[in-house]
Amino acid sequence: MLLSMCIGSLFPCFCVLFGQLLDGLSALVVDIAEQDPEQLITDVMKVDWRNLSEQATTNPLKVMSGVQGALGLLETLQIVTAGFDKLDQDVIRLAVILIIMGVIGGIAGVLQRVLLGYYIRPSMQRIRRLYLKSVLSQEIAFHDHHTGGELIAHATNDMSKIEGAIGDQLAFFFLLWGVTLSGLIIGLVTAWQIALVCIAFTPLIAGSGALMSRLVSKSVSQSSQEYASAAAMAEESLALIKTVTAFGGQKSEIQRFNDQVDSVQEKGIKRAYVYAFGTGLSLFVLFGSCSFIMWFAFDLVSNGTVGVGDAMTVFYAVVLAAIAMGQTFSSMEAIGQAR
Repeated sequence: MLLSMCIGSLFPCFCVLFGQLLDGLSALVVDIAEQDPEQLITDVMKVDWRNLSEQATTNPLKVMSGVQGALGLLETLQIVTAGFDKLDQDVIRLAVILIIMGVIGGIAGVLQRVLLGYYIRPSMQRIRRLYLKSVLSQEIAFHDHHTGGELIAHATNDMSKIEGAIGDQLAFFFLLWGVTLSGLIIGLVTAWQIALVCIAFTPLIAGSGALMSRLVSKSVSQSSQEYASAAAMAEESLALIKTVTAFGGQKSEIQRFNDQVDSVQEKGIKRAYVYAFGTGLSLFVLFGSCSFIMWFAFDLVSNGTVGVGDAMTVFYAVVLAAIAMGQTFSSMEAIGQAR
C-alpha cells in the first residue's frame, strides 16, 4: 500500500509548486510597486517636452523630476523584463517537476492496479469456493429461513462488497492517508502558525466529511438490502413461473413486488432529505472554516510574517488533508461491512 500513499502524497506536493509560483508572481509585483510607476508617470507628464529649453530656464526642478521619472520608467521596464524572464524560467522548472510527478504517479498507479489484480483475483476465487461450501453444508433449517433467490442475491452483493473492500477501497484508504500525512507535514514545515489554525478546524471539516460519507454509505447499504429482497422475490417467482401460473398467482406476486418497491421508494425519499441536510452542513463547515483560515493567513502576510506563496501552500495542503481525513471513514466503513 506504499504505492497508494505515494500517489496520495503527490497532491499536497502540487500545493508546494503552486505556492512557489505565487511567490514568483508576488515578488515581481512588489518590485514593480517599489518603483512607484504611477508617480514616475505623473512626473513625466508634468513636463512639456516640446518646450524643454524654455521650461529648463523657468522651472528647472520640474524638468529634473521629469527626467528622473523617465529614467525611473526605463529602470522599471528593465525590472519588469528581468522579472518576467525569471518567472518564465520558474514556470518551466515547475512544469518539468509536474511532468516528473505525473510520470511517478502514472508508474505508481499502474503498479498498484497490477499488484491489486494479482492479489484480489485468487482471494476472491477462494472466498467464492468457501461461500459455496458453507452454503451447501448448512442444515435444512437454514434453507427454510433463506430462499434460493435470497442466497444468490446476497452472494452477488456480498462478493462485490468484499472485492471492492480489499481492492479499490483499501487502496483508496491508504491514498487518503497519504494525502493527510503529507499535507500536515508540508503545512507544519512551511508555516506552522497557519498550519496550527488549519489543524484546529480539521476535526470540524473531517467530521462533516465523515458524517456525509456515513449518510451516503448507510443509504446505499439499506437500498441494496431492500432491492436485494425485491430481486430475490422476483427471481423466485420467475424460477417457479409454471407453479405460479398453474395456481393463478401472477397478480399476487406482482402486488408483493410492487409493495416492496414502493417501500424502498418512500424510504429513499426520506434518505434524500437527510442527504441534502448533510451536504449543506458539510459545505457550510468547509467554507466557513476556510474563510477564517484565509483571514488569518492574510493577516500574517500583511505583517510580513509569512509570504503569499507559503500561506497559500499551507492553506491548500492542510485543508486538502482535512478533507481527505474525512473521506477515510467511508473507506473504513466499506472495509468493515466486507468483514
